[in-house]
Amino acid sequence: MQIINFTYLIINILSSIIPLLFSFDSRLKIRDFFPELFKSIFFVAIVFIAWDIYFTEIEVWGFTDKYLTGLKIFNLPIEEILFFICIPYACTFTYEVVKYFLQEKYESFLMKLEKQNFNLIQIINNLLIATSLILFIYNVGRYYSSWTFLAFSLTIILLYRERFLPLFYLSCLFIFPGFFLVNGILTGICFNIPVVWYNDLENIALRFFSIPYEDFFYGFVLLVWNVKLYLKFKKVEI
Repeated sequence: MQIINFTYLIINILSSIIPLLFSFDSRLKIRDFFPELFKSIFFVAIVFIAWDIYFTEIEVWGFTDKYLTGLKIFNLPIEEILFFICIPYACTFTYEVVKYFLQEKYESFLMKLEKQNFNLIQIINNLLIATSLILFIYNVGRYYSSWTFLAFSLTIILLYRERFLPLFYLSCLFIFPGFFLVNGILTGICFNIPVVWYNDLENIALRFFSIPYEDFFYGFVLLVWNVKLYLKFKKVEI
């Protein structure tokens, strides 16, 4: 086995190692809530792994063997299973960091806007729902596009009034640069042949560099439900 066979595994490890180390920071206290965090990751992963298994089976996407160790679970590369652990862990950590350092100033900013009858979060929610529903309707028949845009719109509708959602939006400003880096590497920004390949007949065939646009919506759904369940298990008012 060559070092290239560990590519996807190394990406997973590097994406989560710093958040893991800083989880023991006494200010954040994330280590005190490891059971709640990993419980949320487990439940969300079940849904997304099932989705992944099906889409891999019907070749909506797939994986390049030379970047993999060859170990599989449920016919998925072990690295793909780890993706649904490492990335949500890193992003939930980021949410907690943003909450610790920026929540008060951010909520004060939103309140000032509301006093001027400008509900920024409501506007963002409405725009996201409308846009994703239009994209869903337009792309019915394309598996990745239709499933992702429908899941995204239903997610925003279900979480529309959740108190954590505004802060999650702010967290996305810090999460998505890292998400772009990881997904960019996986989808071919650094390689002639991508680690994860996509069947463009099943998506809108538009890419941000090498990343299908659907990935950003898919990533949002994955991560927001991890944070939602994490806070629920922590018994935080959400």
